[in-house]
Amino acid sequence: MNSQQRQLLESAIQLLHRVIGLDDAINDFAVIQRGKFRIEGEHRAERAFPTDAKTPPPERAGADFLDEGETGLSPGRNRGIVNFTEKEILSMPKGKRNYFRVHGIRVHYRKKPNGVYEIRCTIDKIPYYGAAKDFKIAKARFLEDLKREIPLQRSSSATSALPLDVAAYSQHFLEVFKKPNVGAETFKNYESVNRIHIIGKLGADTLIRDVTASDCQTILRDLRAEGKKRTAEEVRNLLMWIFDAAVSDKLITSSPMQSVKIPKHRRTVGKCIPLALMQELLAAPTCRYDYLIWLVAYTGMRPVEIKSAVFEGEFVTIKNGKTDVNDEPTFRRIPLHSALRPHVAELKRWLHVNTDEVSRHFRKKVKGYRFYDLRHTFTTYMQESGADKRWIDYVTNHVAAQNVTDSVYTHWTDKFHLSQIEKLEYQSQI
Repeated sequence: MNSQQRQLLESAIQLLHRVIGLDDAINDFAVIQRGKFRIEGEHRAERAFPTDAKTPPPERAGADFLDEGETGLSPGRNRGIVNFTEKEILSMPKGKRNYFRVHGIRVHYRKKPNGVYEIRCTIDKIPYYGAAKDFKIAKARFLEDLKREIPLQRSSSATSALPLDVAAYSQHFLEVFKKPNVGAETFKNYESVNRIHIIGKLGADTLIRDVTASDCQTILRDLRAEGKKRTAEEVRNLLMWIFDAAVSDKLITSSPMQSVKIPKHRRTVGKCIPLALMQELLAAPTCRYDYLIWLVAYTGMRPVEIKSAVFEGEFVTIKNGKTDVNDEPTFRRIPLHSALRPHVAELKRWLHVNTDEVSRHFRKKVKGYRFYDLRHTFTTYMQESGADKRWIDYVTNHVAAQNVTDSVYTHWTDKFHLSQIEKLEYQSQI
């Protein structure tokens, strides 16, 4: 063997070493090292084995010596390399398709002495493998192995336990990043938006890394086409937060939301309900929802604050809902209107009722208005009745309108509180 042939042999062995590992290269291709090579043309090499070889040569061992007829592969340059059809490439995970289309990944095969075909390749230092006595089955198993997760893609034991699919990771995000920092109702809303519009549209088993900008844009476009512009904005925000977290967790290199755009949604402000409608609404209560409607109409509290209500004589104390979840809770004491006091026993009984149910009941009784509009109505009519503006800001917990003097140094007497609330007369103003 001359130096050129020896150099060619060493290069082949090094290539096999990289593809199948050192041990396999030594064991399965040792016979090549002992054999004599004869070069025929540019792309084909055949070997002759010495008659005194201690190990009988396996039948046409090594990837470069398989008959293309056995596998259906084309001859020539593809000898020893697995070709993939467009259909097979499309069956690969999205993150790996371009390796085969653009980078031309060389996927090598060989037939072992026991008749088993082995297919191997390495992508980003991660080995993938498929084996079977039937070449087509080995190829199918290799394609299936491409779909497995990449264990070295994450850099620490802390991130190795992170979920990788849309359903699990989005819930993980809500539990870790949102739940400790928002109220129970807000968290419940996030979960609902995530379940219906993100998991429901992207697919629970879809991998985070396989979600595209087009997938996200389509979800938002469809919501806006249905007239759900506010929901589209909520979904957009949640998608941005989830994928930004996934980038920080090193699950993906960039967020698909970087290219997603929708027009800014202009939220409608609350409305004041006409007095004629208020008179109908505040007729004698007939069900549990009516009592809670009365409570909001005569106190101006937020619907989310209802469950925290504690009744004490002529006052009700509630926990302020407009505070950061990590801040110390604050409370305010609201006087009970004379029209509300006879219903305190029933109010205590129904404080636990789901406010979403109350809201649905309200919309059936008053078309075109929201349950929350009672708070705007209370504020409007209190101001029209001549009540003290600073007192109204306190009762409604309108934080933006308060100053240090009002919030810290002003302490109204019970008599003053009661005199102010009695200025509200829904019935007599009609």
